[in-house]
Amino acid sequence: MIGRLSLLIVALVAGVAVASLIPGFSQSVRKAIGLMSEPGATQSRGDTTSRAEQRKPATEPTDEKQNIIKLTEEQIIAARIDLVAIQGGTLSRRLIVPGTIVPHADRIARVTVKLSGTVAELRKRLGETVEQNEIMAVIESREVADAKSEYLATKTTHDLRQTLFVRAKMLWEGKVVTENDFLRARAAAEEARIKMEVARQKLSALGLSEEQIAALPEQPVGSLPRQQLRAPIKGRVVERKVDLGTAVGRDNLETELFVIVDLDRVWVELAVSPADLPVVREGQSLSIRLWTKRPDRRALWRRSQITTGFGGPDRS
Repeated sequence: MIGRLSLLIVALVAGVAVASLIPGFSQSVRKAIGLMSEPGATQSRGDTTSRAEQRKPATEPTDEKQNIIKLTEEQIIAARIDLVAIQGGTLSRRLIVPGTIVPHADRIARVTVKLSGTVAELRKRLGETVEQNEIMAVIESREVADAKSEYLATKTTHDLRQTLFVRAKMLWEGKVVTENDFLRARAAAEEARIKMEVARQKLSALGLSEEQIAALPEQPVGSLPRQQLRAPIKGRVVERKVDLGTAVGRDNLETELFVIVDLDRVWVELAVSPADLPVVREGQSLSIRLWTKRPDRRALWRRSQITTGFGGPDRS
């Protein structure tokens, strides 16, 4: 047994020595047992692989050409595609939120009464447009009739006292009357003037303008209880709170007859979620689009500015 093992070791060492001294011998042995492939076969496989790789790019450009879509000039315009040169700029984020159009707070006026009376005329309806100082309603009131009568009486007294004062002054300068008579006439004229001014202020407090007060002497007596209510601004009637014959004035009665809004300038309240509030700043510009089913009533406003305000616990 030991002799056979020694013989195998000697044969193995002799084989390694022969293989190292004769390189071609190992290749001949590998070729004989089929462990080594022929160079031609290897080269043919390489050529086949290279030809396959060369054929692949030939098909890929064909697919790319099929995916290219060409648009005409009309299609580009219809799709609103803008072609511009590459340039530096600032990336902006577009935030779209719902909004509500509300009247401008400084362009709302209320037509009110400052006396007790009854609605005699209503000359404007809901939704109609009005001009500034246009008559909207007429009120009949005993209070205004008394105030007008008092003013007319004091005005008549004032005019008479003023005439007597001018006459007394002329006589005193001509040494016809005494100085005491002149002073009494001047005091009476001044007292009449003060009473007339007090009556005038009362009419102004009831809502009569200076033009209406100046026209009182020419008005008929039957018009004394009637007072005209005029529009303080131009705009549109958005609310009417009374009807004909309604009692208005003090003592828990309705004092507001109309609400007028000037719609030439309005506000838009935007509902921004709390998650988007960090990107919203006061003074930022925005575009407001009014979208309706009718194309002729669609509108777009630009160059508006943001002012902040909170409208609820989860929206602003």
